[in-house]
Amino acid sequence: SNRALGVTTRIGVSNTYLSMGIEHFSLQLYANPEFVFRILDLFVNWAERAVSKINELGFDFLIVPEDLAWKQGPMFSPKIFREHFLPRMKRVAEKIRIPWIYHSDGNLMPILDDLLTLGMNGLANIEPNAMDILELKKKYGTRICLVGNIDLHYTLTQGTPDETEAEVKKRIEEIG
Repeated sequence: SNRALGVTTRIGVSNTYLSMGIEHFSLQLYANPEFVFRILDLFVNWAERAVSKINELGFDFLIVPEDLAWKQGPMFSPKIFREHFLPRMKRVAEKIRIPWIYHSDGNLMPILDDLLTLGMNGLANIEPNAMDILELKKKYGTRICLVGNIDLHYTLTQGTPDETEAEVKKRIEEIG
């Protein structure tokens, strides 16, 4: 068959801040980090079990939509990411047995080298006004597949089919 069957699941971080609300999450990360990490561990434990089942179900690939950044940079300091989030994310990533793509909006550059230690096969969204796709291609293009970088604020939401086609063709020429 010329089709692939994919599945999407989160691995803990987004579920944690979404369940608390980003403002409460951020305040608690400062005032009561152990509370945040207890909730994170609940989601990570669930994700470990979910990924184990996903591996058995015959999917061809997995997408992990786990937004970690705003346009300006990561949602939390690289130090917090490295010490608390990354080790938990690795527990889940080590269980993934199929090709997978990590998706995050925003500027991941301050944590990207750390994030890539998870072993994903691709990096997606690559928000056009947050990260430079050409810089990513030069630095990481032989290590991971770069996915996306089509403008969601205009091209895919308000642009014409011709504008969308032109932007996609440009990306293929630049980084394909």
